[in-house]
Amino acid sequence: MRKIGLILAIFFGVPFLVLFVILLVLYNSLPSPKALKDWKPPEATVIYDYKGRPFGDIALQRRYYVSLDKIPTHTRYAFIAAEDKNFYKHFGVDPIAILRALIINIYSKDIKQGASTITQQLARNLFLTPERTLTRKIKEALLAIKIEREFSKDKILELYLNYIYLGQGAYGVEAASRIYFGKSVKDLTVDESAVLASLPKAPTKYNPFRNPQRILERRNYVLLRMLEDGYITQEEYEIYSNKPLRLRLENKYYGMDYFLDYVKDYVVEKYGEAILAGGYAIYTTIDKDLQEHARQVLEKGIYRVARANGIPALPADYSTAENLYKEQKVDIKPGKVLMGKIKDVQGDEYVVEIGDKEFKAEK
Repeated sequence: MRKIGLILAIFFGVPFLVLFVILLVLYNSLPSPKALKDWKPPEATVIYDYKGRPFGDIALQRRYYVSLDKIPTHTRYAFIAAEDKNFYKHFGVDPIAILRALIINIYSKDIKQGASTITQQLARNLFLTPERTLTRKIKEALLAIKIEREFSKDKILELYLNYIYLGQGAYGVEAASRIYFGKSVKDLTVDESAVLASLPKAPTKYNPFRNPQRILERRNYVLLRMLEDGYITQEEYEIYSNKPLRLRLENKYYGMDYFLDYVKDYVVEKYGEAILAGGYAIYTTIDKDLQEHARQVLEKGIYRVARANGIPALPADYSTAENLYKEQKVDIKPGKVLMGKIKDVQGDEYVVEIGDKEFKAEK
C-alpha cells in the first residue's frame, strides 16, 4: 500500500510541482507594477481662448486624469456591476467568474462570456498585448495578482477608470463624459454612468452616436446588474431604464477647426510631440464667441453660394431639407452641407449626383 501511495504521489505530485515552478518563474519574469506609482498617463493638452475659456484640445490620447474622489459613486458602481461584480472581494483573479464563464462557454459551444477582472484588464492594457492566447491569459492573471499585492482596490479602480478606452477617441471616464454628454464625469447621472460602463466590452459596437438602440439595450442591462447587486433600487431602475438617450457632443467641430490645427502644428514644431501627451494648458489670443460667429456667417455664405449655383445645400430649416431629401433616402444630419454635381436640368428641377446616388432637387 505504501508503494502504491508513493507511486500515486509521484504520478500526481510531480506535474503539479513542475507547473508550480513554471508559474513561479513566469511570475518573477513579469514587469513590476511598482512603476505605476509614478505613472503619468498621456493627457490631452487644452487650448484656451484669451478669456481663459476652453476652446478645444490637442492630444495623442484624449484623456483627463481625475482622482477617484472626483468620480461619482454610482459611476464606479456601474463599471463594477458591468465588468467585475466581485472586484472588492477577489485577489486579482475571480475563480467563481472563471468557473461560471467556463460552464456557459462549454454549454453554448462558443466564447459567450469572459472572466477577466478589472485588475486583469488593467494589467493587459498596461503591460501586455491584446492577443488571445493561453500564455497571455496566464501572464495577465499573474500580473493582476502582482498589482493587487502592490496597490489598494481604490487605486486600481482609479487607474482603470482613467486608462480604459471608451470609444470616439476617449480614454478614461472624464474624456468619455465630455465627448458623449458635454459635461464632467462628476456631473453624470446614473443612466449616463451606465452608458459609459457599457462601452469597455465593445466601444465600436456600442458607440452611442452610431448605434443608439444597441447602447440603450446594453445600458439597461448594466442598470439591471446594478439593481441585482444592490447599487440601485427597483424604483430607480424603472426610472433610469426608461429614460431616453440624450447625447451632447461637447464640441462638434472638435478635430476639424483650423485654429486647433494651427496651434498643434506650431507647438509640435517648437516643442515636439511630447506636448500632445503632457496635459498642458495653452493660452491663445482667439475669442471663442467671435470664432463661433464667424463660423455661422461662413456657413450661411456657403448656403447662399450653393443656392446661387444650383447646388443643393442643407438649408437653415432642417425640416425643409428633411422633406426635400426624405424620399431620396440621402443620409443628412443637422449642420451638414450636401455638395453635389448637376448631371441634368429637367424643367424646374436639377438632376444631382451626391456620392453614388442621384436625385432631383428644385431650382
